[in-house]
Amino acid sequence: MPDHPELRHDFNASEILGGWRREPGQIKLQHTDYTVGWICALPVELTASLAMLDRIHQNLPTDSGDTNAYTLGNIGTHNIVMAVLPMDQYGLNNASNVAGHMRRSFTSIRFGLMVGVGGGVPDLDIRLGDVVVGNQVVQHDLGKIIPAGLQRTATARIPPPIILNSVSKLRALHETQGSQIPSILRQMQQRYPKLDKYSYPTALEDRLFRATYDHDQPDDCSQCSPSELQHREPRPTNDPQVHYGGIASGSQVIRSGRARDEIANKLGVSCFEMEAAGLIDHFACIVIRGICDYADSHKNKQWQKYASATAAAYAKEFLLSAITPNAVSSLENPKDIEVRHGLKLVLETQPGHRQDLARYIHSHLRADDTDAQLENIRSQILDKAGGVFMWVVLVVATLNKEFARGYGRTRIVQKRLNDIPTELSDLFKDILTRDNDNMEDLLLCIQWVLFSESPLRPEEFYFAMLSGSPEDQDSKDFMEYDLEVPTTKTTEIFITGCSKGLVEIAESKIKTVQFIHESVTDFLIKDNGLQFLWPRLAGNMKALSHERLRDCCLSQITETVIRHGQHESSSGINAGHPHGFQRTAFENAPFLHSG
Repeated sequence: MPDHPELRHDFNASEILGGWRREPGQIKLQHTDYTVGWICALPVELTASLAMLDRIHQNLPTDSGDTNAYTLGNIGTHNIVMAVLPMDQYGLNNASNVAGHMRRSFTSIRFGLMVGVGGGVPDLDIRLGDVVVGNQVVQHDLGKIIPAGLQRTATARIPPPIILNSVSKLRALHETQGSQIPSILRQMQQRYPKLDKYSYPTALEDRLFRATYDHDQPDDCSQCSPSELQHREPRPTNDPQVHYGGIASGSQVIRSGRARDEIANKLGVSCFEMEAAGLIDHFACIVIRGICDYADSHKNKQWQKYASATAAAYAKEFLLSAITPNAVSSLENPKDIEVRHGLKLVLETQPGHRQDLARYIHSHLRADDTDAQLENIRSQILDKAGGVFMWVVLVVATLNKEFARGYGRTRIVQKRLNDIPTELSDLFKDILTRDNDNMEDLLLCIQWVLFSESPLRPEEFYFAMLSGSPEDQDSKDFMEYDLEVPTTKTTEIFITGCSKGLVEIAESKIKTVQFIHESVTDFLIKDNGLQFLWPRLAGNMKALSHERLRDCCLSQITETVIRHGQHESSSGINAGHPHGFQRTAFENAPFLHSG
């Protein structure tokens, strides 16, 4: 495991880790013992978070592809994996990468904490050092540009009920007994006296300027006009207050009071930050933000350390007082993947899951042999699967092809099974490269599924593939191919054939063509499968793919112009009527709606 290179830039974090390393008898657990993932964006956030751990545990090895630097430890009975984003690399994509690596190395993680600083919405009487706990996350800069501006298309993502119930429990405890955050911060100072800069900054003022007053000074706000300050009633203590509301997450820094208020009013959010939307697809997650600025032009870093500490202290109190290890364990594994519209393929560790896999293998492995060797093959599939349902589905389909070649092929099937890799990404690679037949059709198929503007319906996909097939375009009969929509069965066979089984028709109200599983996309994009299979795409994959799809559309438009002109000429109708041409184009090439 890497040795925290990013912490070398923060003396206090190094001191904390150094003190832990001197503790005798460090605990060493297994990867599967860790159920809580804790992610920070900044080193100062990690420093405060490290100070919350009761004990540090010994490091565990990770594979060479995992670039995260982990700290393992516990708070109470919760075993925690902590990681921080790479130095000076923030935002949604980097957060997503860290979370993805974490869940692959620590497969038992059920629950994530995003802990750090954020910008508060002052109209809700949120002040510097306060904590905002997210009851939902929405990506505020996701949408499309229309004449009136940005039309936001993102929907709010809500944590699972068991997490929200735990938040409500702690909120009620705060009403009756008060927050433990001040006490936890005092304990931090006693344990780590050098973290004095993470205590309340008494020398600083919490100053809020009007949203319309922009900061025009190079450094601090010492030269800003006092007349532009907003008056707020003083609080009886400096203890941080906890607020509950929506988190606006985006790829851009919000540094404008006007923009802050406009977005907050439209989305009903309490806090702005840049990472949470990158985590929510990886595991059940709660976002905890200490407020270090007001997301306006006057923002600076003076309150970052204290705000980091208040957020980390709330996270510790939440784990100790509100959510039990049993509640965490009851959350779905990140590898329980929601497929299409609610169908779930449970992949690992759920009760009875191994029996479900065994039943699937027994019912779907189509073999006439009944000998002990066949039973041995079934057992080997189950053992090699590692609980991954999709691996079983793909391997059973592969072995069925061998069995279909004739009776008595058990030994050949056994050899094929021995050659099949255990990692899902390696299995995809094996499936796609075992033969080199129709590789250009395979590439075009992948490009249409990955890069079309919207998912294609089966008939759209069928004609889109025909419009770009090298064999069809080289043929003299290209202009004469049958425009009649094929039967459902023919389309299914066509899709399976050109995708080598990795694309399917998704059953829903509107049928669309999609990959059989999100891990196919991960293999092609995140694991660089596309570049491995087609090296010519390296460095410019997306642009080259869009160029290919553009050429398919242009090819079909050209062919449609000729057909339309021939038809109108023969019928004596005005060939130049735009609506007639458009209707003909969409009838002949329905995929033009989506290309």
